[in-house]
Amino acid sequence: MRIIKQVLAKTVEFGGEQPSGWLPMTSAAPLPTPLQHTVVDVRIFETDGGFILEWKFRDTNDGNDSLHQTIEEAETEAAHRFAIEASDWEVSGDSRNRTIDEAKIESYNDSHIAAYPVEYIAGIDLYNAGEFHAAHDVWEERWMGEVGPQEKLFLQAMIQSAVAFHHLDIGRPGAARRMHQMAREKFARLGQSVFMSLDLEEYQKQLDQALLWLWDAADPRELVQPEIIPPKIRLLPQISDFD
Repeated sequence: MRIIKQVLAKTVEFGGEQPSGWLPMTSAAPLPTPLQHTVVDVRIFETDGGFILEWKFRDTNDGNDSLHQTIEEAETEAAHRFAIEASDWEVSGDSRNRTIDEAKIESYNDSHIAAYPVEYIAGIDLYNAGEFHAAHDVWEERWMGEVGPQEKLFLQAMIQSAVAFHHLDIGRPGAARRMHQMAREKFARLGQSVFMSLDLEEYQKQLDQALLWLWDAADPRELVQPEIIPPKIRLLPQISDFD
């Protein structure tokens, strides 16, 4: 399943409708429904059966999707639901335009799948496909469970590094820099060169290459974002013990 186009952090407004229906003549006119604002991520995926329009609200993490025969039908539905115009769509040319299956290539093998939690492997797929917020969600699900202290620290560092790129996606370089710093601190506390078959020295090298520009000014909002290449997670062949 491949992302064709997306609109991230779209602010939408709900409510304000005037109630309809019969009322007694002596009744006071009812007030409109309350106005509410929320932020939604909208994506169009290509599948074998057509095109999927997916939307996810950031404040509640709720969402839904619909299947369409053509991309034009999916765009029309997005315009109807969220007032998305043609110029709003981002046609991604970066790693997010890869399929999840492509992201799996050389990332891990069957031994890794057997040895490690499914959330860890699923998060790798999403991260390598550029779905940083979704990778955060999957890893966080594991992190919130009953895991050992080292794995919890490792997962938190991975979550924060993924969130750094998510913040860049939505234009928040200050928050991205904070997440980068926090991830580096967690990796330092972990004190491991390899954990769950991930070469942490190589991963952090890639992470710094992508994000160190955020430290070139006191306020990263003053900086022009360069073209960045997020890390690619490829597990080492050896299976690592983890608590």
